[in-house]
Amino acid sequence: MKAMHKNIILLDRDGKSLEYILKNRNDQIIVLVCEQKENIKLLIEKYSDRIQHIIDYEKLLDIQNVENIDYEIIQKMKFAQIDVETMLHRIMLNNPLAKDIYHQHLSFFIEIFKKNKIDLLISSEPNLTSPNHHIPFSLCTFLGIPCYSIGNYHYTATALANHNYPEKRLHIPYIQGTACTNAQDIIFYNLKTSNKTKKKTLKRIIKDMCLKIGGEMLTQFLVCISRFSFLQNRLGIPYSYWDKFYYFLKYKQLKKFYDKHSIQPDLQEKYIYYSIHFEPEAAIIGKTILESQITIVKMLSRALPKGWKLYVKEHPHQFMLNNEIMHYFINNLDFFKNISFYKEIMKLENVTLVSLKVSSKELLQNAEAIATFGGTISLESACYNIPAILFNPLVSVYGVLDNTLHVTSYDQLQEAIKKISVNFLKDKKVDISKINQYLANPNDKNFYSNLLATIEEHAKTIQPTGEKL
Repeated sequence: MKAMHKNIILLDRDGKSLEYILKNRNDQIIVLVCEQKENIKLLIEKYSDRIQHIIDYEKLLDIQNVENIDYEIIQKMKFAQIDVETMLHRIMLNNPLAKDIYHQHLSFFIEIFKKNKIDLLISSEPNLTSPNHHIPFSLCTFLGIPCYSIGNYHYTATALANHNYPEKRLHIPYIQGTACTNAQDIIFYNLKTSNKTKKKTLKRIIKDMCLKIGGEMLTQFLVCISRFSFLQNRLGIPYSYWDKFYYFLKYKQLKKFYDKHSIQPDLQEKYIYYSIHFEPEAAIIGKTILESQITIVKMLSRALPKGWKLYVKEHPHQFMLNNEIMHYFINNLDFFKNISFYKEIMKLENVTLVSLKVSSKELLQNAEAIATFGGTISLESACYNIPAILFNPLVSVYGVLDNTLHVTSYDQLQEAIKKISVNFLKDKKVDISKINQYLANPNDKNFYSNLLATIEEHAKTIQPTGEKL
């Protein structure tokens, strides 16, 4: 027997959560944010009576709504506006349009929340800080409506995050019933860079040849030639291929500068290893209070004991963008990471920019500690019993490990480095299996039933804030 229905906002681009909910529950989906894939279209057609509003994730300009503009709400939601506009700069450097897109979506969702009793928000992926993700998340936290996202960990595991209390935004242990993923399975993973299929068509063979010669930029150039148009589109926002090509040249220039000024460090020195985060990515935008990596590096540099060094190495994927999967990061890349980023780091006397030729694993194993916002390196360091300074610990599931030191101020950073200098992990083996209870196998037959059961149980702990729209 199906349970009593809830009114849900569902953010689900691939349709798997949508399919489970429609087939196994009585819930009404007040807003569905999705991509117009064939499987989703079929579900929408079959269950049209249970889905009120459909937003195409890839068409940001479709939402046009000014009827619910309210200055008081705009003021209270400024924190969300900053994050959304930053995310939109990944697509365009058009400030007036970015602001308008934010306000159109805000007005639309205000109307949704005013006209409907929303019981739950579920996102089948992390909050991507797009306006159709971040605004409903922000309104739910503002009003005290339970809202959750499913974080994906390198194609093999998921973790469930609670977004209601930003200062305590922790991942939730799954209720028993779904096969867990071993933490060992999500370290030192290989990056997926191609959409290759098993069937080798002539079109696929030609594309593979183009990718090998000139990457995705060459493939797109040839497509533009065949269409007699260099106008392209990202999330419904038009842009020119030549604009992207300009940023591709800046990207190549950035790599050349990094290679020229990064060096092979002395691994016998006492040092902390800061692994630079990939940008622009949702791991930073909208996920942490302090987003400036330059500021983090300067804090670490200032807090180091005399004689210690800070080794800073770029994320290995930062210069692997000219492929099928990641090429869209090239758009406006120079806005997020440019040569001045590295120049500012190079000014610091006790900081070394490390060559990409140096193994990250070797850097990690010989470090006194690593520092990060909360990336995979947190878990990798735990495998080697290396302390990890987390500047954004509550968002990362790795924050539950014993090697992590949570830092939210310069004073806390100084205290963390004091602990590291006296080897606080001496005679203690970090148990990485502690995170297994937070990881689930998305291919397990019980995954979605257990996911919804976990969410409903945790939702009972969320209290309304008393705020009104």
